[in-house]
Amino acid sequence: MDEVGRAVGAVLEGRGIVVVGEPGSGRSWVVGRVLEGVDAKTRAGLWVGEDVHRLEASRAEALARAVRAGRVRPVLTASVRATIPHAIERLLRDGLLDRIDVPPPTPETVLAAVQEWLGGALDPEAVPVFVPRRPGGDLVALREVVQRAQAAGVLVHRRTGWRLEAELPPSDAVRALVHTRLGIASQPTGVELTETVLDLVALAPGIGITALDGALRAAELSTKALLGVVERLEDDGVLDVHETPQALRLRLHDGVLELILPTTLNALRRRRLTTAIVDVLDALPSDSLGGGELVALARYSLTLGRTADAGILTAAARSALQAARPELALELAQRAVERGAGPPAGLAAATAETQLRRFDEAAGRLAELASTLTPDAGERGAVIELSRLVAARGVDAGFGWNEPAASWARQAGPDLPALLHIDVQPGSTAGHASVSPRHRPGAVMSPASGGDDITVAVLEGERLAQAAGQAALTGELTRMRALLDEADAVLGEAGADSFRVQLSRAILDCFEGRIDESLTRVMGYRADAAAAGRPVQYSASSWFAGGLLLAAGRAREAAEVLRECVDLAERNGAGEAARLAWGDLAVALAVIGDETGVRAALDAFRTHRGGPLLDGRAKQAEGWMHAAAGRTAQATIAFIEAAETHESLGHSLQALLALVEAARAGGALQVEARVAELAERVEGRSLAVSANYALALARSDRRARDRGPGEAVERADELEMIAHDAAESGMHMMSAEAFDRAAALHAEAGDSRRSAAAARLSAEQAGVCGFAPLPLLLRRGAAPDRTLSARELEIARLAAGGRSNREIAEALVLSVRTVETHLQRVYRKLGVRTRGQLAGVRLPDHPHGVGSGHG
Repeated sequence: MDEVGRAVGAVLEGRGIVVVGEPGSGRSWVVGRVLEGVDAKTRAGLWVGEDVHRLEASRAEALARAVRAGRVRPVLTASVRATIPHAIERLLRDGLLDRIDVPPPTPETVLAAVQEWLGGALDPEAVPVFVPRRPGGDLVALREVVQRAQAAGVLVHRRTGWRLEAELPPSDAVRALVHTRLGIASQPTGVELTETVLDLVALAPGIGITALDGALRAAELSTKALLGVVERLEDDGVLDVHETPQALRLRLHDGVLELILPTTLNALRRRRLTTAIVDVLDALPSDSLGGGELVALARYSLTLGRTADAGILTAAARSALQAARPELALELAQRAVERGAGPPAGLAAATAETQLRRFDEAAGRLAELASTLTPDAGERGAVIELSRLVAARGVDAGFGWNEPAASWARQAGPDLPALLHIDVQPGSTAGHASVSPRHRPGAVMSPASGGDDITVAVLEGERLAQAAGQAALTGELTRMRALLDEADAVLGEAGADSFRVQLSRAILDCFEGRIDESLTRVMGYRADAAAAGRPVQYSASSWFAGGLLLAAGRAREAAEVLRECVDLAERNGAGEAARLAWGDLAVALAVIGDETGVRAALDAFRTHRGGPLLDGRAKQAEGWMHAAAGRTAQATIAFIEAAETHESLGHSLQALLALVEAARAGGALQVEARVAELAERVEGRSLAVSANYALALARSDRRARDRGPGEAVERADELEMIAHDAAESGMHMMSAEAFDRAAALHAEAGDSRRSAAAARLSAEQAGVCGFAPLPLLLRRGAAPDRTLSARELEIARLAAGGRSNREIAEALVLSVRTVETHLQRVYRKLGVRTRGQLAGVRLPDHPHGVGSGHG
């Protein structure tokens, strides 16, 4: 944290500090890091005090006098909501103390804290229990809950991390701690009322003041002092009060305590309070309920075994969709369907399934829905759009689905209007029925109003994002960017989540030659999804991250990420994500030479009936498996077959990449013409670099037997230029291969120095990949000795640091001539000529072969 660095710096410069933040925000943690970051003598002169705002005026004055006299340097903490004593404020004004503000912890920092306490990753499905969706949180109380969950055996370490295998048991000790943190005992009156208010608000975040009053009455508590209690809690920063057109709505200010408090309730109190919530909310007009109230009413009705109203369940599902909670939306919509809610609920369920990438289930649900939909049904526009989305995903993209979903999807493509008994509007494109104005994304309607605007906006965003994905497969990146811009606008207008669009933008940037930058962004989205407790989004971002790691050549890291993705996707029923991840995992394992793992991954992959799209990916995995084993002829055949499969689907981009792999495996002359043709169709810098590499290999191979030194140098220069371009684009394995081939050509031309330089650059790029040996580096005979001895490495470091030969000789007690001799050997082995060039070389930590992996 930057706060720690500033705090340590202030103390070392002779000033005290006041660490200010929300209770439980990590103030004490910062103080602890400060004490660890200074030496024993400095630490002995520090005066550590917690909650300086609680100091009496006389003690604060005494402390201030001691500071001004130079007898102590205080390290203090204070609450952001409290008043710091005047004597301490004067020290701050006079520059004798530095104020260090600790911001509220973000969901990411809360998750990081939990994982630090556990000593390992928290399973994404357990995250929502411990990590709030919004910033802020009492880490002191949270740590107690985490430790008690471990001790109770409900938080257990499994392969994917610490999993919650049962509900958190109620704990009087945790409840007392939470009450202390919330300051309930300090309330001047109405402790029981205050306690119940906080319980109800935690159980139903966003509850209106009217509903709260009714719930308290249902719980047989007097509400005469309610407004006074709420005002005091708001003044103390315990409650946040938001004014909406329908009501004043309340929620706990601290997101962590909002999560924890309901878990502290014993069974009888929880049932009594949730019953009161349901009784009151059920009696209010549905159009007066906010999204949080709708969800609370729906969920607690189901928990209590009540006959939940189908309309409320549907409206609550829509609210969950808008809040980017598709898992909850699907659960509520399915219950609504069971209670006969009809097309609106079925549509909400299918929308949630689409967001969760459960296209098989969505297709089957839409087939059933289509059979009951009347020509004048208000949902017809949304059903059409969703049906097109699912049908296109399953057929046009080459996925293979189980019957009957696949047959319906095939039928729903061109014949959808007839299937749904809907006439195509005059002037519209055949097979594309228009959506009525009330179904177009625009002003967001109330979740309880029955409007489909939210659902249609989500579907339109998904459709555009999917179209962007299709544009990517054909290499039309300009069109892809335009579609993503349109999707962003649609989703932003409706207040809907744009996660899929942002992931697709990262892939777009990858094709544009910014792989490392794209990977950083996707890993950030992955961390955000983990902190928000969204397993499906976490799985999706893990798949994207695995693909980017593969593109970068970091196959070992890709395999680790993709294994986790497969596990989570299968646990969450996301069949598409599992299929995609199994295919990429097979490729990653093949690249690192794990042939047993590849075969197991391909077996699992085939059980998902991947379809033509993924058959091509499986062929690429087979190609890399052969390449890693040195079977380049078989690898070339497999890569070419993969390209043919991709091209049969119209996926020019994937076909081009598979053909480039064939060229890298030794089949450049076989694929040269096809690569040149496809390169004209696709856009993107990284794709151009890949195609150029394949064509350069073909030119090099064409006259390999009878070329002279001049042509060898020309081909080497060309490959070096491509290697630099590949490195800049983030394609490190391709860069390592190109430098390696350039090194061989320089050696063929008799230039050992340039050969050594290219080999060193190849080794650097291979090092970024993180595993060895890379599959397609040349397997030459005995390579030149590029091992730096301990003495050579020592001299190289001093020379790179700017020391003259004489200075090096004096430092190492050697003659200048000996230093010169060693330095010339270093230059030859590293392929450099000057000290300036040597300064730009990444020297090894220990003596070893700089060009290792090339021999």
